[in-house]
Amino acid sequence: MALLLGAMVGMVLWRRLPFLGPVPPGGLYDPDAAVPVLMSNLATGGPVDWLFWGQDRFGAWPFLAARMAGALAHEAWTPHGMHVLRTLWMVAGLVPWLALAGRAGPVAAAGYLLLPATGPLLQRVLPNLGTVDGWQVPALLWAWWGLRGVARGARSGRWLALAVVAGALATWTSLVSAPLLAVLAVVALVAGLIVSQQPDKQSVPTLVGHSKTDADKLLRDRKLVPSPKGVNSSSCTPNVVTSQDVTSGSKVDEGTTVPYSYCLGPGQAAELDRVCRRYPHLADDDFVRANLARWLA
Repeated sequence: MALLLGAMVGMVLWRRLPFLGPVPPGGLYDPDAAVPVLMSNLATGGPVDWLFWGQDRFGAWPFLAARMAGALAHEAWTPHGMHVLRTLWMVAGLVPWLALAGRAGPVAAAGYLLLPATGPLLQRVLPNLGTVDGWQVPALLWAWWGLRGVARGARSGRWLALAVVAGALATWTSLVSAPLLAVLAVVALVAGLIVSQQPDKQSVPTLVGHSKTDADKLLRDRKLVPSPKGVNSSSCTPNVVTSQDVTSGSKVDEGTTVPYSYCLGPGQAAELDRVCRRYPHLADDDFVRANLARWLA
């Protein structure tokens, strides 16, 4: 699967990066793309420069970052160079998209990578430097990933930082991102609440070969309910678990009953039955069943 995704990324880069693959018939540079390229290079502080930075077509953080990189490298940005930067940023959006898709990751990745080829409009809009989508969509995906991490509560500080930074970049790029992020935040919060209400999963330990006492402790330590059954046999060691109904390593909900069988010594079963019949008031099965859920909470 990794090889397939790698091949798809390589194909997209070959088709979209001008120094690797063919340039589209209509070219990569048009009048709409002039402003982003100029903003990435101009640093005169003159009226023209202020005009570009004051325009509200879409947010200018990519061009500000490009200007800083160009100043450090003492290089000017060309239309092809900006196109390469934008394409790599769009491909980087594959990382959060795969994480958000979960098991459907390969299908989602294929859809994301092949999106620019699905129609003439997208072929023209997504790679074009004069449009906002190529900068906005990946930032939205990174922000969405961060919001979902915050909702799940694991290392929420890092996820919150990712959501805030990516959300700020997406909103800076286009104010349309703000209501979209608000909707995504609500969805992530509701999904997180639903997940938090679900019982935690526990891994069933290996019981075979352990004593009955140890097996019960292993299960209770994982908030699982032991259900032992004595088996008469002359070929096993008394009080040692011989089999378990739930395979070790299986993921089950907390509070799940795990039946297992253990070996009874000679005459042990009959003696247990005799004691239970003679002292029924000492049996605590009903008491344990009535309170088990509260103890495991």
